[in-house]
Amino acid sequence: AMRGDGRVPSRAATAAEQKGALEALLRTLKPSELKIPETVLKLIPPRPSGYGPHRELFPRFTGPTFDAISPAVVAADLTMSYLVDGERAARLVEQKALDGTLPGFDDVINEIVHATFGAQTSSAYEAEIARSVERVVVDRLMETAAGARMPQVRAIAQSALAGIAKMAGSDAGRALMAQDIERFNARPLTAPLMTTP
Repeated sequence: AMRGDGRVPSRAATAAEQKGALEALLRTLKPSELKIPETVLKLIPPRPSGYGPHRELFPRFTGPTFDAISPAVVAADLTMSYLVDGERAARLVEQKALDGTLPGFDDVINEIVHATFGAQTSSAYEAEIARSVERVVVDRLMETAAGARMPQVRAIAQSALAGIAKMAGSDAGRALMAQDIERFNARPLTAPLMTTP
C-alpha cells in the first residue's frame, strides 16, 4: 500500500461486526450454555484412587468426584482472559478515541457485567454456574486493574469493580466479592508505573 498498490493495509471491523462478535462471546458465558447435561453428568464416575491428577483433568473442589461447576469456570475464564486482556483493552480505548462510533473498553466491560450479573437461570445448577462466572469476571477485572500498562484500562477495570461491589445486597457470594474488591483496593500498589511501551 505504501508503494501505491491501491490496497487498504488494514481496516477496523465495523461497529456491527464488533457487536456481533461480542454477543457471540457473551453467549459462551451463559449458564445455560455452560452447564453439563444431566445425562452426561450421570456417566462420569468418581476418579479411582491411585490415579493422580494430570493436565487433562478439570480442577475440582469436590475431591475424587467430578466437579460439575469447574468446567464452566474454566470455559468462562478462557473467554474472559481474552476479553479483558490489557493490550486488547488498550486497543479498544484507542479505537473509541479515534472513532466514537466503535466500542471502547468501557462499552465491552458494561456488556460483560450486564450479561453475567444479569444472567437468567432456570435451575439451581445454572444459578451456581452464574455465581461462578460472576467470580471469574471479578477475578479477571482485578487482574486487569492491577496489571494493565495503560492507566485508562486500569481505571475502567477499577470503575467496573466499584460498580460490582455495590451490587452485593443479601447474596453471600456477591458480599464476598465486595469484600474481596475492598481488600484488592487496599493492597499496596503493584501496578506498573512505567506506562511507556
